[in-house]
Amino acid sequence: MIEFNCPACQALIQVAEGAGGKKGSCPQCREKLIVPTQSGSRSSASPHESEMSPPAVEFQSATEPAFDELTFNVGPSSGNTDPIIQIVPPGKSGRVKRKQRRSSMGGLLVPILCAGVLFGFIGWYFIQGNVGLSPEIAGQVVEVPNISPGLISRGDVSVEAEVFEKVRASLQLEELALVSSTHLADVILTAQSSGIVVKVKPVPEAICVRVSLEGTDVADYVSDHAKEFNQFRMQQIQNAANQFVMEWSSAIDKGEKQIPNLADVRDHMALASVVSGFGYHVLAWDGTTASPCVGVGSSGELFFFVRPGTKSFVIRGRDVGDESPGFPGEIVVKIDHPTKQSPQPAPAELPIEEPETEPESMMEQEESSFQEETDTEFSGNIKKLMKMKEMKDEKPMMKPDEK
Repeated sequence: MIEFNCPACQALIQVAEGAGGKKGSCPQCREKLIVPTQSGSRSSASPHESEMSPPAVEFQSATEPAFDELTFNVGPSSGNTDPIIQIVPPGKSGRVKRKQRRSSMGGLLVPILCAGVLFGFIGWYFIQGNVGLSPEIAGQVVEVPNISPGLISRGDVSVEAEVFEKVRASLQLEELALVSSTHLADVILTAQSSGIVVKVKPVPEAICVRVSLEGTDVADYVSDHAKEFNQFRMQQIQNAANQFVMEWSSAIDKGEKQIPNLADVRDHMALASVVSGFGYHVLAWDGTTASPCVGVGSSGELFFFVRPGTKSFVIRGRDVGDESPGFPGEIVVKIDHPTKQSPQPAPAELPIEEPETEPESMMEQEESSFQEETDTEFSGNIKKLMKMKEMKDEKPMMKPDEK
């Protein structure tokens, strides 16, 4: 008997020795295979491939059972009651045990579970961190603050001094307005002796909203990453300023007053020069409209220009490249609009009173008292003289003969 294992399902197959080298199919999995030629072999059969085709075998002997090349399922021939092929049940002694296929899932189960726990913890930590970075805070509508102008000095760019001076002198003679159809801020480039000056003011239809981060986890996050935010902002200013100075210098030489990429000049040079590192990295989203930060207060509060009637907006990190530290949170800002006060009734007309005299000084009071005493004394003396005169007039005059 030839014993061998099916190469596909590892079932143990027994065939007569005369069937070696012939083709057939495994009775369990129907895999096409070739019977090994070694008598008593326990090696696996070869798969049925075109390049391994054995020579054709003729079945003429009645004592040697024919080999069914499709199923192996051939009944016994005359004079031989043993089946040509049978599958050996596992566990019986004296027979080759079927090879057990080791499951890879068993060995990978523990690493997969550990990895799942680790990634679950990382996800939970990330979500918890973002919850702290996604507060809901109030924004106050305020008068437009006195936004400090931005300054691009000679040391902020890496172009030649002559080129920078040509652009600076040009902007000192004539301002350049960086107008945007979507932003609510007018950005003006002018110049003074120290460099290029950036001025920002709202368009007439905009209102200014102040957002304070004090007391939130965002304030701590900004403080921890302040250096990274500012370094990236300064690098963006330098890149945009270099490009602007070179292109504007070329436009001056050609007598032109327009250059491409003014939007980049506006966002990454001009507006970046009037805000902090974090202010540059965020935008205020009202639906699909994004507004940049236009100023930062002394306590770190942010200022945005939004449309009147806006009830809320969301502050998100802006996409400025992979090297940016970024901001993963979302700050929901509920705008606290001032309530309109009803007009106060006009005050009733009151009768005009004579103004009270101012209190006299101590010296004036003493002089007044002295004058009153003097007047009283003088009046008393007058009264005494008048009384004496009256008494004299009433006394009868004596006749000369009565002496």
